[in-house]
Amino acid sequence: MPMDENQAPATAPHSEAEPGKMSRTQTPSSSSSTDIRVVKYDGISTPVGYPKNVSVAPSSSFNHASIIPKHTGDVAATAPSSKKDPLPPSIARIPLSTIPPPNHSNTRRVYKDGPALDAAPYNGHTITSKKGINKEKADLPLLNRESRRYTPGQMLTLLPLVPAPPHGLPHLPSLEKKLPKGQVRNFDSTTTFSLRDVARVEVLELIKGGVGRGIQLVLCKVVKAPTNTQSGGVRNSYKSFDKEMKVVLKVFDPVLFPQAEDWDVRHGKMSEDDWADELLSREANALQHLYNKGITGHPHPAPQYHGTWAMEFEFKDLHDVRKRHVGAVLMEYIEGASMESMCDRKIVYDDDGDDDDWRVLMVPNNAFLSPPSSQDGKSGVSFSDLSARLKVFRTLLDGCVSFLHAGIDRNTFLARDIFLTLGNNGVDLEEPRVVFLDYSYSVVWSDTTTSKQGRADEYDGMFPKVPSHYLLNEHPLQQLPRPPHPAWKYNARNLSQFAGWFPPEWMDRPGDLKDWLEKEFGELVEGKYSTYKTLVRVLEQASEAAKRRYFAEYPGKAAADLETGDRTLMLHPEREEKRLREEAKHKEETEEFRETMRRIKQFEEEEKSRVDQPKDVDKKSGTWGKFRLPFRSGKDKGVKQAKDGGHGGDAEGGASASVGGGPAGTSTKRQGGQIDDDGKHGAGEGGGESLIIDKKRRKGKKPEEGEHGGDEGGGAFAKPKRLVSDFLRLGGESKEPSRATPPEQQ
Repeated sequence: MPMDENQAPATAPHSEAEPGKMSRTQTPSSSSSTDIRVVKYDGISTPVGYPKNVSVAPSSSFNHASIIPKHTGDVAATAPSSKKDPLPPSIARIPLSTIPPPNHSNTRRVYKDGPALDAAPYNGHTITSKKGINKEKADLPLLNRESRRYTPGQMLTLLPLVPAPPHGLPHLPSLEKKLPKGQVRNFDSTTTFSLRDVARVEVLELIKGGVGRGIQLVLCKVVKAPTNTQSGGVRNSYKSFDKEMKVVLKVFDPVLFPQAEDWDVRHGKMSEDDWADELLSREANALQHLYNKGITGHPHPAPQYHGTWAMEFEFKDLHDVRKRHVGAVLMEYIEGASMESMCDRKIVYDDDGDDDDWRVLMVPNNAFLSPPSSQDGKSGVSFSDLSARLKVFRTLLDGCVSFLHAGIDRNTFLARDIFLTLGNNGVDLEEPRVVFLDYSYSVVWSDTTTSKQGRADEYDGMFPKVPSHYLLNEHPLQQLPRPPHPAWKYNARNLSQFAGWFPPEWMDRPGDLKDWLEKEFGELVEGKYSTYKTLVRVLEQASEAAKRRYFAEYPGKAAADLETGDRTLMLHPEREEKRLREEAKHKEETEEFRETMRRIKQFEEEEKSRVDQPKDVDKKSGTWGKFRLPFRSGKDKGVKQAKDGGHGGDAEGGASASVGGGPAGTSTKRQGGQIDDDGKHGAGEGGGESLIIDKKRRKGKKPEEGEHGGDEGGGAFAKPKRLVSDFLRLGGESKEPSRATPPEQQ
């Protein structure tokens, strides 16, 4: 299972050590009289429980003396530590027999030649800083006590839970009712459950978790499986499991969630209970939806779903004893490694020497995957050969289009969440299975407001003006007879983060990738996979059926009503209010843009008027009054002078200005060239309006919408793009990952 399943997409720093690799629980030596269980993460073995004979003194700071073994058989001494990588305070003074030294070699590097990253608690959205740490200092004894519930040997009782509707993302409906502290939504704590409905599991290993680390991933063994098989019960919504089976319990315990920072706009004002509730609702509903679609478990791309459960704990503080409830998802145990953990990240620059042209490659050096039954780790599959990597890459893309056809958008497409395994519940596999993990940000189309509210033409103009649920109760891609063809949905750009698992040169030759896709998945015609032409035909038929349904439910309506817009179709008044708010916001943005353009034009006119007044110029200093000329006259330098305030030009095809080149601070290029007579900047080599900074020449580029013209030095002001986001845009290309910033530029 992944080490950081609760991390946010795209921008999350890779602060977890060796994500995707299974940790191994270490137990104290036989000479120790304590009962400390040690879990290894971040390159350090850390105990998650106190010794039975250790007294814990409440403290508001990390005081090593607050944890002192009493009358143990071992000598208490300070554990190995350093300023660069200090050990957690909970193991600063405990018997040496239970403390292995820190293993700095396990510290993960995101880039091959980059600096080692300091291990920091990652909460899924923000890095815990002083505010969250100070809060946890005071509550540390209490939090450590709660975290010990998920240590090896603990028994957990699972009560059936119907997950709440998914919420917390823009396309999902919001829930107005706040969640009471210590409660799980949709769970009635007063209900008495039959023993046939209850499951019990024993904790074998804490894969990922701890205080302030958000979601807890716990490897468990089933001690008692539910036996209730009555029709219509909650058991029918998940795959049954048997006694002694190994499973993973993904626990959303708000007590162990970090406190979001104030600059976290969304979660800064959200309680930990609401935060955990959001993640649980999306994860549970996504896996349940995939299970109902039949694409969970081997050989499918999603892990098997074993239900959503609640746990009841007694929460003791200084005053009383209360009960609190925690939600969890039970799923298949994937014994394998993530694609990210099997590779190094390497930055490669283009041959032209431009530092701005670079890409990050996944380099699977010595990548090897062993089956769970392998004792020595020598048997398995090696990915040093390109053909083996391409075979995995093909399986990955097939899984991606199967998700689209099922009507689910993962919203993340990260190598750390994609696992390879050669095992299936204790049985070895001949070929690697690709499994996608972490569904806490996934959105099921049928749960969105777009599928239920408003009109269909608001989603896409090709649809008639009928209520959305007539036509869009399923996503358009769900209405295809087969999954969409990978060559239709994917290209070299939106697969760039996997360069290395396919030849990197395909990034420069996109046609080669398309040829490979058509070779592996067949030509871009209707067959095993569907095409865009089929989608158009299917939606045309669905539109006609929606019209007939509308006419049947609203007698007397004419076909023209669906073309001109029938106000009775606005079944939800809030949609009209939303439309008016968007129009008002657009009007405000337009006025702000016009005001900006007016101020820029005024500034340019003032600059032009200053240039056209040579009588006010002090020729010796090159200034008038307290202002410095934007450039020196090129008249005595053999350069054609600009007319009407235009800059002097160079000899290489475009008029441009070089700032900071002359002894007076500003001057024109000396080579001469064409000039612009209308007072504008001259064009660079690429045709864009540009202003060249420094003496170093840089290539210009044609100005596009929302960009500056010319080169990096700047250029004429261009109208900014208006960002438009959409959910699974109909017939369009898939989302493209944003390019990360090289480490040397951070």
